[in-house]
Amino acid sequence: MGERGVFELSDATKDPRFANHPLVAGFPQIRFFAGHALVARNGQILGTLCILDRACRKLKPFQHEALALMARQAVTYLELHQTLVERNQRNEDKDRFLSVIAHDLRSPFSGLLGLTGLLLTEGETMERSELLGYLRMINQSLRRVYELSENLLKWALLDQAKMSFQAKELRVESLFDEVEAFQKDTAEQKHLVLNRRLPPDLVIQGDPNLLEASLRNLLSNAVKFTASGGTITLFAETTPTEVKLGVQDTGQGISREQLEALAAGSAARSHPGTDGELGTGLGLTLVRQLAARHGGDLRLESRVGVGTSATLVFPR
Repeated sequence: MGERGVFELSDATKDPRFANHPLVAGFPQIRFFAGHALVARNGQILGTLCILDRACRKLKPFQHEALALMARQAVTYLELHQTLVERNQRNEDKDRFLSVIAHDLRSPFSGLLGLTGLLLTEGETMERSELLGYLRMINQSLRRVYELSENLLKWALLDQAKMSFQAKELRVESLFDEVEAFQKDTAEQKHLVLNRRLPPDLVIQGDPNLLEASLRNLLSNAVKFTASGGTITLFAETTPTEVKLGVQDTGQGISREQLEALAAGSAARSHPGTDGELGTGLGLTLVRQLAARHGGDLRLESRVGVGTSATLVFPR
């Protein structure tokens, strides 16, 4: 029904559009129909509020007004219901998110407390190499806390719609330099090979903070889930309509169940990396939200035991 006011049909058997309809020609032998479109505030038609009768009749003007009023009330109820559903979903996401934070913050802080306590009690008697080893472990724990804090801040800004978007001209090579610098030491410790694949002197339009945060999370995941001796590639590609930035690894891959959960927006608890590393548990979920804020999307391709390719796709 295309009409946005009251549509009335006094006798359906006399209208060739409806005379042969099963509900008119057969049981329950509908004769009268009146309906009013349910139009949301954005102009979208949600459905139709209908009145049916087995007897022929004609509505009076005040009944038309009453039907229109009921239609407006129905739209208000539907919009309110949708708002409540979305709010409940956000609350569930927040509860799940906070649960992940509590779990993932506890582990690095426990490690830091244990290591610093050991250094305080036995540091003076340790060999330099042993001391440096413990300091390296402390540095890794602090990096995990930093990553989680960064993700938490960006998620909070996204949730409150306060994250600004400031696009500017970016050299992708320089962007990759910034992203790689944060994970270079960890990659070297795991004997991982970091490669790049991109057109020379590639320049794009984008928000440097959003893109760097997204790629840093993707690279962090790749380093975490790629075993010693593996390869990780930062790549960039362009088409006439799209820009693609991403990270490809030869890691352990993501199961189909995990991919489906990520596609549904779930922030599952983090899993240990190939060397037992802990993560934020939010990386890919946050990256998807950051990509959407940038007007793009995150695409994942993965095979267990082969590796993963995570690609940020933006309109050019």
